[in-house]
Amino acid sequence: MARKSPDQRPTAIVVGALFIAATVFSILAGVVNAPVLAASDIALAAAENAGLMGVSTVLMLLACASIVAIPIVLYPIFRRFSEVGAVAYVVIRVIEAGFFLVGALFVMGLIALGQAEQVNPGVDPGVFAVIAALQVGLYDAAFDFGPMIAFSIGAMVFAALLYRSFLVPRWLSIWAFLGGVLLLVEGLLIIFGLSTELTSATLFLPIAINEMVLAVWLIVKGFDRDAIAHLIG
Repeated sequence: MARKSPDQRPTAIVVGALFIAATVFSILAGVVNAPVLAASDIALAAAENAGLMGVSTVLMLLACASIVAIPIVLYPIFRRFSEVGAVAYVVIRVIEAGFFLVGALFVMGLIALGQAEQVNPGVDPGVFAVIAALQVGLYDAAFDFGPMIAFSIGAMVFAALLYRSFLVPRWLSIWAFLGGVLLLVEGLLIIFGLSTELTSATLFLPIAINEMVLAVWLIVKGFDRDAIAHLIG
């Protein structure tokens, strides 16, 4: 008698929800701290809006947790198909979350810098402005290497695992892989100072839409039962 494969529907729902959570938390973090980062005196604005920056940091930490949780939840399934691929996916997403964490530390650093400016009125404000600009630059760099470079590589590894395992329709995994490639190109363009608003919108949208479509698919449809039976059985 054939062994009945365990139900992986809850896993699919959790993964779909984590994809949505990671996206929502990261977007909200950027929206919350955007007014401060656009201020003329960033450090002072960060100190005056410490609560807001704290919320942004918490959102970034929640995004980190969601990002790391995705490959961990998928690991028991992926490892049955490819141990190397499953481990690689975990490592890449941990690296991505690490860059997010670094960005969160720089955000919190702006608060401390602003507070130092408040209690040292005799110090040239230009000094604090230079340090704040450096911290924002490092924050942007962490975003470029984390959510852009590391995420795009992780998306390609994830898509390859989905494609070969048949867990979701192949058109979804092909879309995810191409979206990851396009985002990697955009990340490289940013690093070399060649990105424009047009390239940013054009190259970012495919993977952004794909993630949400995939998340909804996993929540509503789940993994392909035949593929799960083949991997586990």
